[in-house]
Amino acid sequence: SEFKRQHGHCKVTKVLDPNLHNWVVRQRVDYKRIQEGKPSRLTVQRLMKLTDMGFAFRQKESYKTWEERMDQMRIFKAENGHINIPISHPELGEFVGRQRVNYRQFVDGLKSAMTEERAQALRELGFDFQVDNRKDKNNMQRPKSWDERYEELLAFKEEFGHTVVPQHTPGLGSWVH
Repeated sequence: SEFKRQHGHCKVTKVLDPNLHNWVVRQRVDYKRIQEGKPSRLTVQRLMKLTDMGFAFRQKESYKTWEERMDQMRIFKAENGHINIPISHPELGEFVGRQRVNYRQFVDGLKSAMTEERAQALRELGFDFQVDNRKDKNNMQRPKSWDERYEELLAFKEEFGHTVVPQHTPGLGSWVH
């Protein structure tokens, strides 16, 4: 399918493609109806096609511990050279978003799953707790000048061959958009 070619997986989220996500949900509902012995629009041929392409009929994989997610982040960093993981990432997006929320709560003295040990482990990996223009009390940085951002944009163009910077790209994405 086009989606799988583009993204390398079949884990469609509302963020990536809302219409396709709704279709995927219908396929899962029909699959569940088959398992329950109820009538379904999902034919054997369609089921085989979806299975052959790696379609996941179960929406969520088994629960992963915080440590297992950290291992996944280490692998992601080794493969990609960074851990600027977008929230739309099929396996780690929700985890990185949750770490930012937990960290903000932790810094603000609220109840949180974040601990100093976890925050330190994330820092050592190079995790950026900041998104948008919010600044962490422990990590105040001066805003980059126009010239500095322009140099970043030139480097982005050199690396990717274009200047269509995704909005979620840390720093530069906000500046361009």
